[in-house]
Amino acid sequence: MSLVPPGRLAGRYLKSLAATRDRLSAAAFVDSLPWEEREVLKAAVGGVTTATAPELVSSIGQDYMALVRPRTLIGRLQHIRRVPFRTRSIVQIAGATGFWVAETRNVPVQMSTFSQLQSLPMRKVAAVSVVSEELARSSDGEAIVLRDLAAASVAMMDSSFVDPTSAAVSDERPAAITNGQPTVAASGTDAAAVRADIKALIAIYTGDLGTGVFMMTPRVALRIALLLPNDVNVRIDIEAGTGLLFGMPVLLSSAVPGTVIALVDGAAVQLAGADSAELRVSREATILMSNTPDTGAPARVSVFQTDSVALMGLVSVNWQLLRAGAAASLTGVAY
Repeated sequence: MSLVPPGRLAGRYLKSLAATRDRLSAAAFVDSLPWEEREVLKAAVGGVTTATAPELVSSIGQDYMALVRPRTLIGRLQHIRRVPFRTRSIVQIAGATGFWVAETRNVPVQMSTFSQLQSLPMRKVAAVSVVSEELARSSDGEAIVLRDLAAASVAMMDSSFVDPTSAAVSDERPAAITNGQPTVAASGTDAAAVRADIKALIAIYTGDLGTGVFMMTPRVALRIALLLPNDVNVRIDIEAGTGLLFGMPVLLSSAVPGTVIALVDGAAVQLAGADSAELRVSREATILMSNTPDTGAPARVSVFQTDSVALMGLVSVNWQLLRAGAAASLTGVAY
């Protein structure tokens, strides 16, 4: 078991580039510090590419994802089906059935039924963080420069994965697994309403309850626990981001809409990617300070002029729901 915290290599890589003016200076900066990863980082900041040293570039991206992935819903969701990008796959719709057979009688046979799924093209979640040069050079800069970038990646992946209003955008992003799936409106705000609403949510959900999981914000989960203080089947651990609700596991994320509780069959989710990332650093960029940079006339900020550093993390990921009804949402939650 490694005692090195996840993300340390990626954080030091970003700091080395953010705290210096060029790659030659970055290599000298790394060499001056008592880091265990000096040789790896010196090669990385020296300008290697996926063509010259794919294992090295990959190790830094994988280290970044080792920090990000366990914080995401897709990283914590059990039973999820992983596939490569752009690879055709099939899903079993109806399986073989066993029969009781009398002595000397023929054994009945039922054919299994399969359906071909669409392959998952590569999609990218990009997060940009701008920090001052002084902050990048600070003693704890490696943790600081990585923290906001990782948090932005987690928040975008989680909200895009479970928000029922998040529709697919052609050639840009997949639909949330709850988008276009069954929904039911919450009925009230007291303990009786919680029980009635969860019962109604289960009624419209057609996935496997054995591999199902509730997803909600920590605030909603805590309010449910306060409404049902004596129910032994309700346990919430805010710090761990998990819990138990009526015997079923709960995953917590602040990126889930605050008025939504989702019920998702992990075995009915197909995932590609989310295992590595590309990290970039720039001192010369001009940043469009907007979350819709392709529309309007957002303010432009020169990273060079403000003595700042721009950091970017690109995560390749895509997903799809394998069966209709294997995800359902309770909306209008006001507990």
